[in-house]
Amino acid sequence: PIYDVLVLRDKYNEKLKYRMWVPLGAVGKLDGIEFKCVGMVVRGDDDGGEWSEYLLFNPYHGYRYLVESSGHWTLVKSEPGLGFDASGRPGMTGPTGKIQLADKKLKYFTHYDAHVKSIVGEFPWQASIGEENEVTEYINPPYQASCEVVYAYVDDQGKQYSKKELEDLANEAKQKGVDRSEELNAIAQNRRLTESNWSIGEYKYPEEIQAAFDLKEMPAKIGFGMCEPNPAKRRFFFALAWSAMLFLATTVTCSIVSGRAENKPVLSRTLSLSTADFEYKTEGTTDYLEFNFEPGEI
Repeated sequence: PIYDVLVLRDKYNEKLKYRMWVPLGAVGKLDGIEFKCVGMVVRGDDDGGEWSEYLLFNPYHGYRYLVESSGHWTLVKSEPGLGFDASGRPGMTGPTGKIQLADKKLKYFTHYDAHVKSIVGEFPWQASIGEENEVTEYINPPYQASCEVVYAYVDDQGKQYSKKELEDLANEAKQKGVDRSEELNAIAQNRRLTESNWSIGEYKYPEEIQAAFDLKEMPAKIGFGMCEPNPAKRRFFFALAWSAMLFLATTVTCSIVSGRAENKPVLSRTLSLSTADFEYKTEGTTDYLEFNFEPGEI
């Protein structure tokens, strides 16, 4: 029976439109906690970017999201207790766009609209294709924070519309040759925050994910991840530490040598050089003296 379940699972994964690198039902240990993959959502933005969010579950620790984008992985946890300012975004500490999470300051990175393109498995909410959120992200590698908000657009009768519904109404009016721009713009201006969610994440190297779930294949790693630690920074500090050690060793050596040196002349010689002849010259707006030395003695 277990073998049959594994075969069915593999066959199911083969039929998916989007590749599931972590298959449904796969079990792996991350941060010392054993999770099972119970679902995957593929989301995209308006610039054509796509990424996968694997829903992981542990009966004692709840849900985590393992986000894969261009071969980069981030383990994300929901933090519903974090607060927001009046705009629905995380409270920021001034115009720099930084937020404080515990003892870490995260800097504003990007803001975009994300929409759901594919759904597989089970989720603790009513997931649907086309569902759209506004996302604001902050980073301080290897950490990130995301704020996802949903707005409702309300007409003068109190009826609520989603952003997609407004776009559909505008397209429908255009096809019919009806001008509803003023009406729809008024609705778009009257929006209300209906949902806001915080999450925080930490960058995970592909080798860690592959080992945790015993994966035979992994997506190609392209470019740098959003919250991937800068490898050059680590090399810089490593080189700085070695430079400091070499400087200390050189200073100690020089001190020892100078302490043992004898107080006597090292070189005594007479050099020949005559009084210099010089000529006053001008080039453009520059005045200068040209010296011509003749052999002599000093």
